[in-house]
Amino acid sequence: MNQSLSITKTLAITAALLGSMALYAASVQAETIEGKLNGLECASRGEECPTDKLDPHIAVERDFVVQTADGKYYFITNLDRAIKARHALEMVRVEGEVSSKFDAINANEFWVKDGGNYRLTWSSSMQAEQERLVRGTAPAKGMER
Repeated sequence: MNQSLSITKTLAITAALLGSMALYAASVQAETIEGKLNGLECASRGEECPTDKLDPHIAVERDFVVQTADGKYYFITNLDRAIKARHALEMVRVEGEVSSKFDAINANEFWVKDGGNYRLTWSSSMQAEQERLVRGTAPAKGMER
């Protein structure tokens, strides 16, 4: 009887843990956001700026956000400002985890529209590889030291 009760408890705990893991995995699924990379100040006023990439306004923008067709905008929390400034006013696709509390995405991949197709310009794995190369902590794949 005690062994039967013990098995039942073990199965119940295992089922609860698996259910919790499934719920967690569903809540942090990668999402994709597409839109134009716009200056934060302009996006918050509902405007599109700067007017072109030579516009001095780019230098004074604190950050750049992905502004979707409906006017909503998302911060890219882990992408360096320099990368965003380089692609200001371009159509982009960001894949990553969207915050349920804030209009923000923690990017795994950053794609820029080039002609009719998107091309990958940054990813967390590309950055990690570059950091390893700069620090000399591990050789790149296919390269020997």
